[in-house]
Parts: sequence; structure tokens; C-alpha cells
Amino acid sequence: MTSTAPTTTDTPAQEPRPLLTAGSPLQINDLGRRVSAEIQADEWAAEIAPSLAERAAAEPPYKVDALCGHYVETFLHQEIRDRVDEAAYEHGIERAGVLAVLRIVLRNRILADRLEGPDTPTAQNPERTTDATDKTVPDTA
Repeated sequence: MTSTAPTTTDTPAQEPRPLLTAGSPLQINDLGRRVSAEIQADEWAAEIAPSLAERAAAEPPYKVDALCGHYVETFLHQEIRDRVDEAAYEHGIERAGVLAVLRIVLRNRILADRLEGPDTPTAQNPERTTDATDKTVPDTA
């Protein structure tokens, strides 16, 4: 008896939809920025950053990035997990990509707060001059 189940060669592979730009440090692109807005990543990062600020204070940016990655992979509350899952589903992207957006937004928030102070105006607070996602680059895909 022959199997009729599709194989990986029967279905064309779907190209991943990138949310990040190449280069160092990684930043989010236009799609990543849209996803970030949908999941309210800036607001979430503004809430979380103060709790990580002391741990990140003396660390170089690459270690802040790693700290944010660990936080995103380990400590997300169910509400934000649901937003991540919904965005991944709605945009046809991997959940890991949406988590990477959260990591970058949180990293940028911590680093911006370190440079400017947490009470400096932001997108959530119009008096702030730097948004946590302000280093995005146009989507080239």
C-alpha cells in the first residue's frame, strides 16, 4: 500500500517573512514595527524595563540583548504570549520572530533609558525624544 500523505517535496516551502534587519545590532524592519505596534511592545517594554535596569546597568549592549532574550523566552505573562501567538498567526510568521521583536524593543528601551533616563519622553509619553524602536529600517522584502 502506498502512502498518500504529502511530503516536504509536495508542498513548496514558505519563505520566512523577516521582521529584523541584518547587521549589528539587529533592528526591526517595517513588518517588525507593524507587529510591534499590534502587540503593544513599546508599552510592554516600558513596564518591564525598570525591573531589569539594575541588572543591565553595567552590562555592555550585547549582554543587555542576551538578558532581554532570556526574559522574553522565560518570563512572559499569558496576556503578552497570547498577543505574540495571535500576531504570528495573523502574519504567517514564526513565533520566534515575534519574540525577537519583543527582545529588540525591550533591549532598545533599556539602552535608551540608560542614556537618557527612564523619565525622558517617549512615544508613549510625547515629551520623550527617543522611541525604543526608533532604529528601524524599511522592509526590503
